[in-house]
Amino acid sequence: MFSRIRRRARINRLPDGVPRQVLALASSLDPDGIPEALFTTAAVTGHLAVGADDVRAALRELHRLRLIKNAPVVRVPLDVRGNAGSFPETVAADALAELWPRTENGPGHARMLRANVAALHTDRLCESGVHRVLFRVTNSLGESGQPAAAIALLERMLDQALTSLGPDHPDVLAIRHNIAYWLGKSGREAAAVGLLTGLLEAEERALGPDHPGPLSTRRTLAELRGDPPEVLETLVADHVRVHGPDHPETFGTRGVLATRRGEDGDPAGAVAEFERLVTDLRRKRGDDDPELLTARGNIALWHAEGGNARRAERIATELLPDVTRVLGPDAVQTLDLRADIARFQGEASGSEDGAARTAAALAGLVPDYRRVLGADHPRTLSLRTDVARWHTASGDRTAGVREYQSVHADLLRVLGPDADETHLALIGARSAAGDLDGMTDALEQVFRRDERLLGADHPDTIAARARLEDWRARLR
Repeated sequence: MFSRIRRRARINRLPDGVPRQVLALASSLDPDGIPEALFTTAAVTGHLAVGADDVRAALRELHRLRLIKNAPVVRVPLDVRGNAGSFPETVAADALAELWPRTENGPGHARMLRANVAALHTDRLCESGVHRVLFRVTNSLGESGQPAAAIALLERMLDQALTSLGPDHPDVLAIRHNIAYWLGKSGREAAAVGLLTGLLEAEERALGPDHPGPLSTRRTLAELRGDPPEVLETLVADHVRVHGPDHPETFGTRGVLATRRGEDGDPAGAVAEFERLVTDLRRKRGDDDPELLTARGNIALWHAEGGNARRAERIATELLPDVTRVLGPDAVQTLDLRADIARFQGEASGSEDGAARTAAALAGLVPDYRRVLGADHPRTLSLRTDVARWHTASGDRTAGVREYQSVHADLLRVLGPDADETHLALIGARSAAGDLDGMTDALEQVFRRDERLLGADHPDTIAARARLEDWRARLR
């Protein structure tokens, strides 16, 4: 066994050059694994004032001396970590931010990046401004189905940033926005709206109404409240005036407007809005832009919502090779599109045999979702709910009830009793079982939840009350 004494002696003999600094960087990060690509980022090579080949040579030398393990990720033995010296944490954070992909295509790499951020001292990354990697890691947590963890980290960041930056600093206000955003994604819309309403007043006072912060808050508020398309039209116009027509925030807000048109009962209007967005994104960014691919997928979705499932299937099938080529076969967007195609095929068929084929196709995707996202990811659980729904539509109520009950238990454990998906699974299970009294109870639970969380006058509460009253009327 290679002794600690021999390792320490080799550390002491390292010259004050690149190998020693690379070892110090590695020792400041996660002992369970660091992506090798981090060491050749512009942030690291710029700080060391050397080329990427010099850093790779240093890694090979450290591996030869048994001070690191470098296959296939970099690991530092625990007895080395405490003796390797220090490295600027802001440079390490810059390197992690540079390495983070725009679109996370698998849980393993994202988990590794998050673990390496966790190895740094958060308070030091909030001293003169909140480092962008902290915002990236909280978004990654939320997008991976862990909104509670994202909120917990954001709240710690808020405490630290308030002390060092003060309540009106743009980064502090941005943290407050993100806390509210993930609260909304957790099903706590009323709490999120309350926080955002107070935040908007603070942002407009501290930053002015045309700052990106309040514009972003207005968009999140409009989404959570279900504001009519006219409100979002005004917001798009403000984005164009402040940012210009081709700014990412302008494009993003146009996507929200398009979706809102569909949700407001105008699927044709949503299709037209997304088609205009695709034209402008193609002009600005080219055919392979991920946001453009998403917009093309939304065109298919709203064709299906408008009753044209065959056209939706055709559009989605034409899109699939592009999404697979650009994002990869294991990208979440690729998996979601494959699931959408199966759904469109079932809707276009309109038969029990077609529904059975869709149920089988979706069930076949569940292992891929588990492998890529994890068994407890909200998308994986939602897909299983869909499998149950299509089993029921195929006439196989026994399989439908069994799958609904199984996923409902997991949804209760993962998302809690107030999540929409949890209620949908309960309603589906009781409907598939022909439990009429149970259906009434499940629909009343949704209404009472919305009344408690959103208030009696919220559109979702009103809709839930209408569904409950309609169901009761049908039973009379």
